[in-house]
Amino acid sequence: MRVFLRVIENTNASDRTKMIAMTRAMRALAEEIENGAAPVDFSNRIFSILYKTTGTADPFVKIKKASNRAALSLLPKAWRAVQSKRGVSRLRTAALVSAAGNELDVSTGSHNFSLERLWDRVSATVGRGFEIDHSRLLSDELRKARSVFMIGDNAGEIVLDIPLIRVIKERGVKVYYIVRGGPIANDATVEDVTETGLRKEVDSIATTGKKAFGMALDGSPKDTARLLSESDIIVSKGQSNYESLNWSPTSIPVYFLFKVKCRPIGATISMPVGASVLIRKASTS
Repeated sequence: MRVFLRVIENTNASDRTKMIAMTRAMRALAEEIENGAAPVDFSNRIFSILYKTTGTADPFVKIKKASNRAALSLLPKAWRAVQSKRGVSRLRTAALVSAAGNELDVSTGSHNFSLERLWDRVSATVGRGFEIDHSRLLSDELRKARSVFMIGDNAGEIVLDIPLIRVIKERGVKVYYIVRGGPIANDATVEDVTETGLRKEVDSIATTGKKAFGMALDGSPKDTARLLSESDIIVSKGQSNYESLNWSPTSIPVYFLFKVKCRPIGATISMPVGASVLIRKASTS
């Protein structure tokens, strides 16, 4: 409900239209909860209702652009922090910078962030380290990998993924980077890729093909499916991608990299809100 209000407050709709949008969203939420739908699925339906009712294609566009600018201003400093490390520690530090970027999220109800204090959050995350740390496993598997399929999450956050992308590529491993197929909350799209210069950091850019949270590996666009078929490891950023993939069959190893921002997600991995995690999901078929 907090997220629904956040969406509506970022539109220019009339008060009456906002009330209609909230009413439709609440009705849909009740139906979805009663039917036992997963949050990542019913969130997609309800965001679509809110966007259509208010006539707003991208209500968080200003927040996204500000997040991109803020993260870009910090990138040189973040990269220097990573460059001071070697071996697994270098990979771990880059992953922690990436995890810190996951703070930039408007679609978790009780979570808020400050762009002015973003570097403080990056520094604190790097200093604290991971509560669940599978960076050594990732390092070992990268030695045998040819390419990584990396699923991005939020605007601004994608900039702080760059140090991790660079460290992976230093090992001679290609990085294919995936963003959303259209605007949903403050999740990154191809427009953000272009705006931040991320395209020149990776070997290929593709999309989920949908204006939706998370990613379904089955039914991806042809170019995305091709990149996935060529990949040896999946690196999945953020909670919605975790929700999409953790309980779905996967044929290659998946590493989930995110900040825990709500208690239900934390409960699935026995971690408190605020924890930074890099977790390997075993291959399944």
